[in-house]
Amino acid sequence: MRLIVSEPIKAVLVNKRKLTFLGFVLLTVYFTSCGISDQLQKVRQFGQCNFEFQKVSEVHLAGIPLKEGMKRSDLNAGQVMQLATSLFAAKLPLDFDIWLKASNPNSKNASLNRMDYEVYLDGNKLITGSLDEPIYIPANDSTKIKIPIGADLFQVLSGKSSDAVVNLGFILSGKESRETKVEIRIKPYIKVGMHDLAYPGFLSLKQRL
Repeated sequence: MRLIVSEPIKAVLVNKRKLTFLGFVLLTVYFTSCGISDQLQKVRQFGQCNFEFQKVSEVHLAGIPLKEGMKRSDLNAGQVMQLATSLFAAKLPLDFDIWLKASNPNSKNASLNRMDYEVYLDGNKLITGSLDEPIYIPANDSTKIKIPIGADLFQVLSGKSSDAVVNLGFILSGKESRETKVEIRIKPYIKVGMHDLAYPGFLSLKQRL
């Protein structure tokens, strides 16, 4: 399944946030007695990086792997029973991977220390979490970032019918009966001295499936 954004959504730091971010860096650097030029260089490199929503992959609904374009009618007898058992228990785990692309137009490497994220489906908050691992973005190059997602759709879509809850899982696999808006909000952190410095606010990346 290819869900490549036709026109890349660039997560650009607006001037106000740049000033806030830079001011916070200067204050942090002052109190940690770090080399200011090195820290400012890291901020500058990171601030020029772009983030794009690329695709959703490895969709599993109630433990059932949903292949590209798969419909509910494509389930075999065992999978139908597995889904029915999950619905009867009012638990419907949905697992999938979101892939982002981070591009670095600079002549020097850029890096993130970690990131927080929030994932929304059709405006409903699906999950919040953290990716606690460094991410390196090579100079004049890009890197892919995989964010594994897992949530119980019954809890997220409380009040929705069982059919509506199940259909959402199939839409993520590429079923075209209805569009679903996926939004991921990320808050990157960079290392400044001994501290993790957060980007002010969240960067929002959206895609319609």
